[in-house]
Formats: sequence, structure tokens, C-alpha cells
Amino acid sequence: MNVSSLGSSTASTAYSKSSSNSTNETAALEKEKAKLQAEIRKEQASQEDAKTKEQNIKALQQQIQQLEQQITQQKASVSEGTSAGGAGGSAPTAPPAGEMNGPAPGTGGIQPDGSFDARV
Repeated sequence: MNVSSLGSSTASTAYSKSSSNSTNETAALEKEKAKLQAEIRKEQASQEDAKTKEQNIKALQQQIQQLEQQITQQKASVSEGTSAGGAGGSAPTAPPAGEMNGPAPGTGGIQPDGSFDARV
């Protein structure tokens, strides 16, 4: 086997594994989202006081929103990889600096929907 065919074969195998891993990661994120939704239902049925329930539910909803963003990103990167033509395509890029890295400066952690971002 010559060197050029070995490189092509290796790149193709790496792409196949990468695509499979992305699918598995997306499925794991979906599973985690379902667990959080179940936690919300459990919290709603709990006997805690209303304020505590509300705080816990808001925290769970924020986690779900973050998971939904990750799922959207995963699905976008998988579709980018398949539309790029397999091994010849470019690798997915990281989000621009500052994007998805917490609240915008000067907002005090308040999100556009009124929720509070407590990430550190």
C-alpha cells in the first residue's frame, strides 16, 4: 500500500468515528435533557415551599436551555461534516471568543429572557 492511499483511508476512518461520536454525544445530551425535565416534574409535585420550588425549577430550566444549545450545536456540526463531503471537509470550528462563554459584560448576568446566569 502506498503512503497516499494510507492517509486517505485513515482520514476517512477518522471522519466516520467523529460522526458517530457526535451522534452519540447528541443522544447523551437528549437523555440528560429528559432527566432534567423529569426533575422539573418531580419538583413541581414536591412539598417544598413555593419560593424554593420556583428557584429550583428556574435552575433546571436554565440547564435545559444550555443543553438545547449544545444539542443544536452538535446537530449543526454533524450536518456540516456530512455536507462537507466526508474526509475532505474542514473540521468544525469553535465559537468566536466570548460567544457561549457566559453573560455579556455589564449585564450583571441577566439574560434577555429575564433569567439570571450564575455561571462562574
